[in-house]
Amino acid sequence: MTPHVAVVSLCAVLLGTALGCGDGAAGGDLALQQALASTAGRTEGRFSPSPRPLDGARPHRLTVTATIALTSPDGERKVEITRRVDRGDGGRFRVVDEREASLPVLGTRVDGREAVFDGARFASRRRFGPWIARDLLNGGHERALREAYDLGAGVLAAFGDYVTWKEDPSKDERLAGLPVRWAAASLNRRVAPRPLAADALAALRDHVDHWPAWVAATHKPTRIGGAVARTKAGELVAGELEIGGEATVEGVPASFSVKLRYAVTDLPKKASFALPDDVLPEARGRTWRMIQDVLGDDLGAPYR
Repeated sequence: MTPHVAVVSLCAVLLGTALGCGDGAAGGDLALQQALASTAGRTEGRFSPSPRPLDGARPHRLTVTATIALTSPDGERKVEITRRVDRGDGGRFRVVDEREASLPVLGTRVDGREAVFDGARFASRRRFGPWIARDLLNGGHERALREAYDLGAGVLAAFGDYVTWKEDPSKDERLAGLPVRWAAASLNRRVAPRPLAADALAALRDHVDHWPAWVAATHKPTRIGGAVARTKAGELVAGELEIGGEATVEGVPASFSVKLRYAVTDLPKKASFALPDDVLPEARGRTWRMIQDVLGDDLGAPYR
């Protein structure tokens, strides 16, 4: 694995992934007809909601920032994420996610996402892209909200075994209407990565649910610091966490750092949960995506 792939893997737990797949069984005109049919209607199925993040909190704004950096002999790769979550009454929310990636040779690139639920309708967009209405039947709005809070959970999924927490009951308080307790983080020096064979590491890295174990096996923290406030359910609400150390991926040494910051405030009076007027309908044909799905690897290089 190259250092570029390594930093992409390390960042994946914080960035999240949305994948769309086809079965690849049809070709030619038949495949095009199937693609047209599959994109023209609503998504069927039922969704059973689970408790929302910070369930029971009063309306608030949560701001999360994360910086992930990997420095290897050929340079530094860094991803900076700024995420703002506005929560209103009636289940309404707006998520704004901005990302900036800096890579050797390629330079700096920006990306992001935005999603809004007004209590009855849900729409989202990629940065600079059009707003698109989304079907509520499959719970996309609930997943978008849960994923907006998961930056800290992703970091702890990968490095939690290395962290020792020291709670401070004297700093108990209420944030966003919820009781929280502060705890300071430090490095547990008794933990060491478990050696794994190359094929086992690759299997962990390439699995959407298991790859945090790959991070834990290939990245060795040498410093951990900061303090965070968490709810009784363990959800991060405020504070900072910094983790740094050394990584070795397929023999390539590198140093890494992860910085995470959570802050919560009252919801600003100007916060809006209104959908834009120019939202594209959920039920529509998406020609370019259908062409890509049908042609696959046969799509000419200029079009890719």
